[in-house]
Amino acid sequence: TRRSSDLVLEMLDGGAWWHLKFIGTPYVNKPPFTPWLMAAVASLRGVLDEVSIRLPGAIAALAGALAAGAAALVLAPRDRKVAALAAGLAFLCSVQILLKARIGETDVTVTALCGMALALWLYGRARQHFGPALWLGIAVLLACAAMTKGPIPVMFSALPMIVIPLLERKPRDAFAAFVVIVLAHLPMLAWAWSNRPDAGAAHWVSEMRLGGEVGGDNRLTRLLHLSDLPFAVLYQLPFLPAAIALVFARPDLPRERRWVVDALLLAAVPMGVLTTVLPIGRTRYSMPATWPLA
Repeated sequence: TRRSSDLVLEMLDGGAWWHLKFIGTPYVNKPPFTPWLMAAVASLRGVLDEVSIRLPGAIAALAGALAAGAAALVLAPRDRKVAALAAGLAFLCSVQILLKARIGETDVTVTALCGMALALWLYGRARQHFGPALWLGIAVLLACAAMTKGPIPVMFSALPMIVIPLLERKPRDAFAAFVVIVLAHLPMLAWAWSNRPDAGAAHWVSEMRLGGEVGGDNRLTRLLHLSDLPFAVLYQLPFLPAAIALVFARPDLPRERRWVVDALLLAAVPMGVLTTVLPIGRTRYSMPATWPLA
């Protein structure tokens, strides 16, 4: 929390809202959305303390749980209240959320934002109607997610938004989702462009999880490493067996219901695996998979 408090202090006292600073030096490791939230809480409370640093993550966890419950309430064919309660509790009680929700990390915030964006998309799919307001809500949530931790977490929710319509031979819907996702990244790209003097190409390669750590050995001795994948799987227990059971039950579902399982799988599995087996992958990078799993 010391790094977060210093970033927020530089915002409140030094005006470093767009060009972040840590101990007086430029900080370009992450976009500024999470420190913005912390600064907002500190301003409302009139003091910068641990509560101001930790509260946004806790609120994000609750928002993610409510979004998971709301999505289950819309999607479940029966016992909807039970499904909503189970989804919300599964999100809140997941190991990764329990470990990170109270320490002021960006992972919980971006997980909740991506989950809420996916919830809106699932709602539109279930109602078979996407109005401008719904697309705007999705764009705003994804923009906040990108401004929290860059484009990688956004891909968890973006994949089903694009792939499911393509599988259903609805290219117009896929194109609409693609446009919204691209537009959602414009604020993050503007931030990265304005901070480019303080970060070279090697830094952005590292932050995109495409290479080794900056200043370290950037030679990739192995394309894949599996050390974090088992932990990522372990952290999804005890709810993972229920998700696997739903996959096996998919063939027995009515055809019009199978897209739900497909969408949640696309949101959880590809990026959940990829972010743990990249050369500098970490278990916590797979946290956005927690929401579709719930």
